[in-house]
Amino acid sequence: MCDEQIKMRLEAAEGYIELGMLDEAVRELHSIPAEDRMGVGGLTVLLDLYRARGEWSMMETVALLLLEEDSGNVERWIDVAIAKRLGGKVEKARQFLLETAEFFPRTALVHYHLACIECQLGNISNAKEHLAISKDLCLVCRVMALTDETELRPLWMEYNAPKPTQALSAKDAW
Repeated sequence: MCDEQIKMRLEAAEGYIELGMLDEAVRELHSIPAEDRMGVGGLTVLLDLYRARGEWSMMETVALLLLEEDSGNVERWIDVAIAKRLGGKVEKARQFLLETAEFFPRTALVHYHLACIECQLGNISNAKEHLAISKDLCLVCRVMALTDETELRPLWMEYNAPKPTQALSAKDAW
């Protein structure tokens, strides 16, 4: 199979995933020779397939393979952390992202995902710090933060919580 055919099949598989047609995506992937499925392009599509299926341990396995092949790409690091977090390994995902932040300190999405994890762990002050860094680095992260109603919910709950008011004296009540 020539490179152009492989590229077309990978694009078709990606399209099927985006449409939620996961069985068709699997068929496209299986039509590609195994050595090409194990390349960065094939593994990336496979990662997206596992993400769409909610198969977090398989997503983590593929993300780690991609990280070995493409460690200079911060998205690979983020994918590993996401797979860990969604697979229930929240503290491990946090540790992994903290290490990632050492390698990519000015990458907004690393700090955004750290903010999400800190919220999940109840560390609201840490979440605020990472979210502030993320928003300073990237306007898109600012928009994501303002529209996130799930991952950052504990943070927004704190902002929306009623503030204690000063008790009125009898004199002020009149």
